[in-house]
Amino acid sequence: GFVAAISRVAAEKSLEAIEEELSKESGMNPKVLLQHFQDVGRRGGPSVDLVGDRYSACCDKVGQRMKDSMEEAKTSSNSAKQKALLHFAKEFDAVSGSSLEAELQAQLGEDAA
Repeated sequence: GFVAAISRVAAEKSLEAIEEELSKESGMNPKVLLQHFQDVGRRGGPSVDLVGDRYSACCDKVGQRMKDSMEEAKTSSNSAKQKALLHFAKEFDAVSGSSLEAELQAQLGEDAA
């Protein structure tokens, strides 16, 4: 019905903003990303189902960029960046239902073994 259509349009607008932010080579704003992922997630149910493939692709892209950034931070021993990435990952997991924080922790721990 009407409410579902409005939810879908709103979810699509949020996804467009996520995709635009992810298209940046640098200077990506994590707060903007989190806000828009939260907006899509808050609508839940049918709106996420209708944009599910795009939503999943965005989650995957965030995960890959975070892993690449963590690898760079690990290689350069930049502990401040590592902490910031883990903090973002924890917030991202809360809004997206992913397990990015655990994946980044595992990535950091690979050399510690």
